[in-house]
Amino acid sequence: MAVQIRFLTESFAAPEYDCSAHTPEEWTELYGEQQSLIGVWSVVFSTMCQILYLPSLRVFYRERKLTCYKIMFLLALADYGGITGVGSLFGYAMLKGYVMCSDFTLSLIMGLIICCCWYVSTGSCALLVINRISEMMQKPALFQGWRSSLAMVIIVIYGMMVTLFTRLVYPNSPHTTVAFESFIPGHTVEEYPNNANMMHNFAVSFVIPNLYIVLCTVFYQASIICFFNVTTAAAPCMVTFQ
Repeated sequence: MAVQIRFLTESFAAPEYDCSAHTPEEWTELYGEQQSLIGVWSVVFSTMCQILYLPSLRVFYRERKLTCYKIMFLLALADYGGITGVGSLFGYAMLKGYVMCSDFTLSLIMGLIICCCWYVSTGSCALLVINRISEMMQKPALFQGWRSSLAMVIIVIYGMMVTLFTRLVYPNSPHTTVAFESFIPGHTVEEYPNNANMMHNFAVSFVIPNLYIVLCTVFYQASIICFFNVTTAAAPCMVTFQ
């Protein structure tokens, strides 16, 4: 059974990540495949998104005294990093026709950015919904002061720890994807498990939609209360002006 929880440097010393069979150029020539279309699209689209993100980052940072904007600033930073990894760097790798062993440094940087930003981004999404629910339920004290900052620090530490102690994703031009598998010949997909990522994704797909259901329910109830409050207030006014 493949080891799943170990520090990054220990994983790279394992046989399933051994790139010594060929030079970086030979790995690209033998196993890579240049993907010009997806490469150009990834670079151009990610650059457009990064440019459009800059005003949002500025506004979120300016209004960071409000808890929701502080969380959205962290979320935007994580998204920006994710776009850089899975967009700009991925597009470059596709244009070059890289596999993991073609440029191990680039592959490592991509894997670190993509994985860490994914964990932080999804964690921030959940935190933002919880914050909105607490505000709607008139319990803002749950996120006041150091509490919101502590929650954000925990999310960042969680993202870093999972990234550093589980397997990363790497570019593979023939499959036009990033994957946990290195696609080194002689090794199978069973040698690259990442149950931590699978459990995280399962939790995200279950928790966040249910949190939004709760938020919508609270908002619906608040809307009904507001409707009756407005109706009650408007009725005397109508009688007065008749």
